This record gives sequence, structure tokens and C-alpha cells, in this order.
Amino acid sequence: MIPIQVLHQSVEHWEQPELFRPERFSPDEKESRHPMCYMPFGAGPRNCIGMRFALMEAKMCLMNLLKKYKFERAPDTQVPLKTRIGITQSPADGIFLKVLLK
Repeated sequence: MIPIQVLHQSVEHWEQPELFRPERFSPDEKESRHPMCYMPFGAGPRNCIGMRFALMEAKMCLMNLLKKYKFERAPDTQVPLKTRIGITQSPADGIFLKVLLK
């Protein structure tokens, strides 16, 4: 078992891992880090069989939501986010958003 939470939040691989910075996944940034420091679907011949479907579905849903709405963090959302770890990781106290029509 690989402790994905520890790997994905490691300061050894990520500068300020608690911040959301999409530019971390640009081609230039990817080349500058170890290829196994981000592996949300596992790695190797036994990685997640549904990875391609999950990524396509997530992109389509996100695209449709972002076309119609603007999302803002509500003041009730705790920063930094405390998580509860079980079979999957989830926010301990929830995430509160303001959803506004564009």
C-alpha cells in the first residue's frame, strides 16, 4: 500500500502543498518533479481500470458547471481544510461554497 495522502501533501515534492495551484500540472512543471509523486489512480499494470472514464466524466461535468456558474468559497469553509481519512479522504467539516449564476 502506498500512503497517497502523505505523498500528495509532501513538502519534499510540492511547494506549499495545501494550496490549489493548477499550474503544477503544466508540462514544464511535470518534467521538474518525480513522476510517481502524483498518482491519483495508482501506477503500473494494475492501476485503476476506470481512470480514463473517470477523467473524461469529471472534465465534462466540470466544463458544464463552469459554463453556467461561478463558485466562491463561503466563509464557513475551514482553511486549511481538515480531512478525515478512511477508505477515501473527505473533508472533516464539509466544504461550503457560494454558487452564483454567470
